[in-house]
Amino acid sequence: MRKSVISLWLLGLCLTLAPVVTAAESTEPLNVAVSILPQQYFVQAIGQEHVNVTVMVEPGGDPHVYEPRPQQMAALAEADVYFSIGVNFEDVWLERFQEANPDMLLVHSDENIHKLPMAAHHHDHGEAGEHGEHHGEEAGHHEGEHHEHGEQHEEAAHHEEGEHHEHGEQHEEAEHHEHGEHHDEAGHHEEAEHHEHGEHHDEAAHHEHGHDHGTLDPHIWLAPSPALAMAEAILAGLMEADPDNAAAYQANFDALAQEIANVDQDVRAQLDPIPEDKRHFMVFHPAWGYFAHEYHLRQVPVEVGGSEPSARELAEVVEHAQENQVRVIFVQPQMSEQTARTIAEEIGAHVVVLDPLAEDWPANMRSAAEAMAQAMQ
Repeated sequence: MRKSVISLWLLGLCLTLAPVVTAAESTEPLNVAVSILPQQYFVQAIGQEHVNVTVMVEPGGDPHVYEPRPQQMAALAEADVYFSIGVNFEDVWLERFQEANPDMLLVHSDENIHKLPMAAHHHDHGEAGEHGEHHGEEAGHHEGEHHEHGEQHEEAAHHEEGEHHEHGEQHEEAEHHEHGEHHDEAGHHEEAEHHEHGEHHDEAAHHEHGHDHGTLDPHIWLAPSPALAMAEAILAGLMEADPDNAAAYQANFDALAQEIANVDQDVRAQLDPIPEDKRHFMVFHPAWGYFAHEYHLRQVPVEVGGSEPSARELAEVVEHAQENQVRVIFVQPQMSEQTARTIAEEIGAHVVVLDPLAEDWPANMRSAAEAMAQAMQ
């Protein structure tokens, strides 16, 4: 009997001294899936050790033609959250992803971002791609009205009051987050505001030439202002999926917002000194429209509606490049360089690779600014 009492006393002592595991400490990391590599940077920056990130389009892949492998679909079945961004393959595959995992929270991280029309080849050499003037409605910032993204959403006033995303039913969309201020259409910091390099114009008139009106540009991550808005949507999604770690997500987001502001400041230091008459650059695929818009540059695309240019269109591109003394043509590693090299030989330019799908977002923004500044000298 005495031994039994002692044993029970020792057991109670062990239970008393055992470390208490809180709910937050015992929480397993969220399994998060994203469409492209640049998203991984933002999700990882905000989620840190609280997330495991799976990227659908792997390094070297092309989101225009991507199809998931069976192993990726199996991994997706375990995902807690999916952050979409509006790239091509999502039109077909997002619905299938949700069918494979009905419990997965789907967050459209591009939903409250005003999108530019996709830049396209055109005949008017006076209107080249993205101009550096201000527009009637700023690109890459939160929109002030309701948007159609498969359904009408109502904006919630504050993050803590609940940002509900598409999770098998209609939800209210969150716009504001508790990080001290609301980011309006002027940008996220004073450094992110547009500088005066030209005149104010109505955006619809500006885009009359040089854009494919049937397609909106999905490359929202390639400029600080829309990238910050995307990060806010990621913050909201992580907080909704894992409220126990909301404070950590908020602190990480605040640090990320400062890094985005630092990148913006560095990019402006590279690009602001460029004269107005030299602020154009030639690309094969027009992925840099938001970058051009934010920094008052002119993006001149080679391809026509996603296709190789005809002989006549190619001649027009060459003529435009010669008239504007283009010395660099930017290409991305996911696409063929053949046409770009043909033009480069014709005009005496050289081809430079810029990867819009690079994972290291700050380094990629700074590298792009440096490459463009050198090309515009």
